[in-house]
Amino acid sequence: MPKVTTSAGDDLFYRDDCFAPPWESPPATLLLHAEAETGLAWYGLMPRLAARARVLRPDMRGAGRSVAMGPGQAWSLDRLASDLVALMDSLGLENAHVVAARFAAPVALRLAAASPSRVATLVLCSGTPDPATDYGPRATRWADEIDRVGIDAWAVGAAQERLGPDAEESDLEGWSGLLADTDRATLLGLLRGLAAFDASADLPNITCPTLVVAIDGSPAQPLETTTAWQRQIPRAELLVLTGRGDHVAASHAREVAGAVQDFHRKAAKDAGGGKRKERGERDGKRDRSKAKEEKREQRRERRNA
Repeated sequence: MPKVTTSAGDDLFYRDDCFAPPWESPPATLLLHAEAETGLAWYGLMPRLAARARVLRPDMRGAGRSVAMGPGQAWSLDRLASDLVALMDSLGLENAHVVAARFAAPVALRLAAASPSRVATLVLCSGTPDPATDYGPRATRWADEIDRVGIDAWAVGAAQERLGPDAEESDLEGWSGLLADTDRATLLGLLRGLAAFDASADLPNITCPTLVVAIDGSPAQPLETTTAWQRQIPRAELLVLTGRGDHVAASHAREVAGAVQDFHRKAAKDAGGGKRKERGERDGKRDRSKAKEEKREQRRERRNA
């Protein structure tokens, strides 16, 4: 079972997939799942992303096969971000492209702000830098519902909210099962501790190219709310897809996978162009210096003739 052990002795499970040609060394893409999910939630993006990249899908702390969150244990953005650094260190990765969904967005923002050299690009899908503000009443309702009817019944409605009213019944059933596998105590602790996930102050400190992907008809995330915080990130672009769900990476997996690949190619091209320009400037300076030296040498020869 692939796992990494943090300096604190905590085990974190991850999936590591790549279907690029074996003679290539593709860049790494790190996918951070939403609350009440595991790395399995990214299945819809995998055929496209893993064909050209090394894709890492950790079960984040408290989820799936990774270390559980004990009763009363406080959530910490810094700890969650440091888990990702530990994963990259264990795999010998200097950096990775990071893609995060929903409540994982603050974790990705903290990672990019605190360890900018580790994040090549950032993609935020139906994310929010401050879940307590954007989801506070909903989180309270969800927690009360889980207490009242149990996590299995809650998962049915949660799947509908995430995928939207146009989702196929088979997808709703599958997602309901995925969400219902979440540890009940962990999810309740997260929903009642959202204040710990506020990464609003990190927005101006994000230096990497960033893509924010949103749904125009999301009832939980009005487009004007997303636009307001997206504009606080210096190098952020906004991609708006049409739909009525709250989880664009789930409801629009193929479109999001294509957008992620296009964004990565654009970032690589821009970075390469900058390097070529820098090399060109250096070469130009050397050429001008050489030309000046040749002219000085010609003047010396004329004086000595």
